[in-house]
Amino acid sequence: MTPRAVVTGAAGFIGSNLAERLVARGDTVHAIDDLSHGTLENLAGLRGSKHFTLVQASILDPGAVEAVAEIAAAGC
Repeated sequence: MTPRAVVTGAAGFIGSNLAERLVARGDTVHAIDDLSHGTLENLAGLRGSKHFTLVQASILDPGAVEAVAEIAAAGC
């Protein structure tokens, strides 16, 4: 089974670097970010990766967090 991770703030400097490292080692990364501080450009290296998904929403939105959890649980 492929390791999975959820990264919050994935479009920020730290989050994007963490997501890239995790994907590079073979993990599947499910990310959530509202882009209030980060940018999609920080995730450019992950575009098109089948091991990365991004939900553009706030972690304060329970529905968005639930969606990320469901995606991660499904292993997509």
